[in-house]
Amino acid sequence: MWLIWIPAGAAVLFLAQVAILRRMSAAEGFVWSSRWQTIVLALAIVVGTMSAGMFGPLASLGAGVGLNVLVGGRMLQTTRRGLRVRRLLARLDDASPELATATLAALEHEVEGLRGGRGGEKSDYEHRARWVLAIASSAARAGHATRALDWTTRIEPGLLGRPAAAMHAQHEAAFRIGTLDRQGARAAIARAPRPAIAPWEDALQALDALLEALDGDGQAAADRASRALDATPKGPSRPTWQMARAHGLAKVGSMEDARETLLTLRTEGGDTMLRRMVAHAGPASRLAETILTEQGAYR
Repeated sequence: MWLIWIPAGAAVLFLAQVAILRRMSAAEGFVWSSRWQTIVLALAIVVGTMSAGMFGPLASLGAGVGLNVLVGGRMLQTTRRGLRVRRLLARLDDASPELATATLAALEHEVEGLRGGRGGEKSDYEHRARWVLAIASSAARAGHATRALDWTTRIEPGLLGRPAAAMHAQHEAAFRIGTLDRQGARAAIARAPRPAIAPWEDALQALDALLEALDGDGQAAADRASRALDATPKGPSRPTWQMARAHGLAKVGSMEDARETLLTLRTEGGDTMLRRMVAHAGPASRLAETILTEQGAYR
């Protein structure tokens, strides 16, 4: 009977450990690879069963616990990195120029450390790439789009699966729009595998509409954005659709409607969203700057 219960006990211990650490890491926005969890769980059962058959129940328990400690140490290291990165990113909000410079330098070190896994398994590279994109996205929200783009372009899209490649393309395109490289943004969108899975397909379409509003047919972009906002009142791409609508409306002279859209954007997303509008240097950028200035929040 112990041939079953000892390895099963080790497996339960491992699963509990996984649940706790995944909950911790998920709270920080980083989740450990589920593929590795499955592999190590299988190894725990196999090793526990073999050692029980050859050396007895105590050896089985020791093997299971030892493997759990080994893997748990790796998971804890991953979670600690997530906590460390989050603390660094929190400093970027309302940071002085000196503190922002020091924080970006520390984040640069973290990004380079994550890129050290590029020679490993594809799933591990994707996991590290997602970390880098999470860091870059937070930096961009804090107003450091140029640095975010630099970190994002260090990732090799050819080493990513379809979902991760679409995610990467969406991030790169958004950062390029924020740094006024619209041609580069179009190239990033064109490179993405389509159709992408949710939510990346909607995000790519929203960015495409935003580019249309900035450089193309403003009315068509505004209409497209309005339809998307009506069809999906909530969602991660809603701010981008609102930006596309505001720029499109401003381009065709519908300034009151554009202003209303910007006020809604600000209510839902805060001043950060209007600062992004200003950075676009588009038809509604001056209006966004005016709204920020008249409310005394622009900096």
